[in-house]
Amino acid sequence: MNKTLLVIAISLFLSLYFFFHITDKDQFLYLCDGFEDVETDFPHKEIDCNKGWLGSSPKSGILLEKKFTFDEFHPQANYAMLLPFYSGGIEVFLNGTRIGYPSDFSSLENRKSIYSFPNVKPIPQGVLAEQNTIRMKLGYPRLNGSFRPIAIGHFQTIHQKWLLWFTRFSSQIAICMFIAAYFCIYFLIRKEEVYLIYFSLISLIVALWGGGYSSLLYYLPIPISLLEMITFSGATVIPMLMLCFFRSFNKQKFNVIDTVAFGIYFLFFAASFLEILLIGSIRNYYTYLFVPFIQCNFLFIIYMTFLCYRLTKKHRQYGGLQLIGFLFILVFYIESAFVFLGYLPWSPLILESFVAFVILFSVILAIHFSETYTALEVTRKGLDDLNHNLEEEVVIRTKQIHDQKEILDRELRIGRTIQSSLLPKITHSDLNKSIAFDYVPCMEIGGDFLDIYYDPSQKKLGIFMCDVSGHGIPAALLASMTKIALHNWVDYIDSPKDMMNNIVQHLKGNLHGNFITAAISTIYLDSGRMITANAGHPETILIRKSGVLERIRPKGSAISDLLKKEFHVAESQLKKGDKVVVYTDGITEAKFDHYSMFGDEEFPKFLQQNKSLGSEKLVQAVFKKLSELPEQSIRIRDDKTLLVFDFSF
Repeated sequence: MNKTLLVIAISLFLSLYFFFHITDKDQFLYLCDGFEDVETDFPHKEIDCNKGWLGSSPKSGILLEKKFTFDEFHPQANYAMLLPFYSGGIEVFLNGTRIGYPSDFSSLENRKSIYSFPNVKPIPQGVLAEQNTIRMKLGYPRLNGSFRPIAIGHFQTIHQKWLLWFTRFSSQIAICMFIAAYFCIYFLIRKEEVYLIYFSLISLIVALWGGGYSSLLYYLPIPISLLEMITFSGATVIPMLMLCFFRSFNKQKFNVIDTVAFGIYFLFFAASFLEILLIGSIRNYYTYLFVPFIQCNFLFIIYMTFLCYRLTKKHRQYGGLQLIGFLFILVFYIESAFVFLGYLPWSPLILESFVAFVILFSVILAIHFSETYTALEVTRKGLDDLNHNLEEEVVIRTKQIHDQKEILDRELRIGRTIQSSLLPKITHSDLNKSIAFDYVPCMEIGGDFLDIYYDPSQKKLGIFMCDVSGHGIPAALLASMTKIALHNWVDYIDSPKDMMNNIVQHLKGNLHGNFITAAISTIYLDSGRMITANAGHPETILIRKSGVLERIRPKGSAISDLLKKEFHVAESQLKKGDKVVVYTDGITEAKFDHYSMFGDEEFPKFLQQNKSLGSEKLVQAVFKKLSELPEQSIRIRDDKTLLVFDFSF
């Protein structure tokens, strides 16, 4: 790709060269070199040639003279002269006749308005001949090769030359101004891309410098000192901005050579700017520093070309295109040097080289943004595809989860049915109205469990309740294992303590880090004697008929593989009308925000206040109270189990 672009660049250069040089052949006479410095004044006694120039002596400017032959001279033809631009002012005499000089030439500004930009001036009849002498006075001492040519030819041909010149430079300036405005706006959108403002400033200053270089700006009604500042000081800023743009665009840091080059160009800028600002002239800078500035430019372009060449060797992005951009300037710089030395016809393409640089680098930035946009589009498309695939996957997984949830819910419902079947069935008429319970798991199945043993022949009643740590299926399985451990309860009905130890032995090694709290009581219905053992479970509450509460919780730790198992018993004497209440901590720990519906103190008081209710009514009252808590706001969710036995024997 870089080879193709190099061929295109060379073709463009040759096209520009032949367009601006070959098309001029035999159309008119260029007077560019061969002028000799003369010390005498011009032979035109009617006009004081020193009047109005900088300084008071003839040495303030320079006098030039050249003899030439005009082979295509026809006495009856209309001829014209294209006067060149010269910022210090210029007076032109052809065969002793002043050409295009105004009647009022008393001030430098008047001369500036006529002579500081190209003018097409008709040559009076009888002035031009085959053998001619042209003399000029320049406001500043000229530099070798710095004087622009005078064109002499038929009036129509000269006028066309002027139009071509105007179109050539104005179009280039317009292109640079457009590019500068475009990338300035783009920088306002993407401020993190600092190189955009550098490139915008390069384009702007190339346009302004081109206007001064081509003398188009000198058509504007602004002071000549400001125009010289734009032209000469602006030219010193371009290399500094190029260096900043190059390093910023390629994400590189300044090195020592960059810093030195930046400092040198800053000195050139300061010298030209301060001279124009202080004395309104560029004379000293133009005389002593302009040639070193041109030489530094040549070295700088070689250095930048070398940096771009290194980029291509490292296969850095756009390295080849950047190399072509600086090669444009380098080649045209060399071409301009040959023009100034007289080896090539006049019309150097140095401005075209900078315009080509601006256009090429704007193309590079356009390619960069296009590739970035393409990469973003590819990324966006990839994300869209990924999102689409993700949505499809979510739909599939959601359906799978829904199906699995339905299976799980069905299995949990079956589990709850099985777990409910394990709850005691009160069928004996002696207990039907005396005992009531309710069990509400926080999930479909839970870890609370209760069982009742009744021997009608011996009038013995056993009550067992446990609470397995955790919730759900694991807790329910351990509760079922506890149910199995109660299979020989009849053997231990007279010793709740031994029954508790028997449960421990059955569960030993199967708890896997869980623990179980339990309470077991044996009640002799004929005598009212009650024996209770407790394994870390909430106390058994005895509500006397008189309303007095007794809390029964003999010493004993929760059933666990890690805790020491030692259980004690407590004996109580029931009287007719007393109530025995056994519950799990899910009853007392239900809370809404910071408010507990019951708690360890409120629950016994609630029981005491409702002591007149029967066992079934009391159980219903407790769960009705709990239902007043918003279910979604309960901070501690747990299984809830409650049993009430009304001793009425």
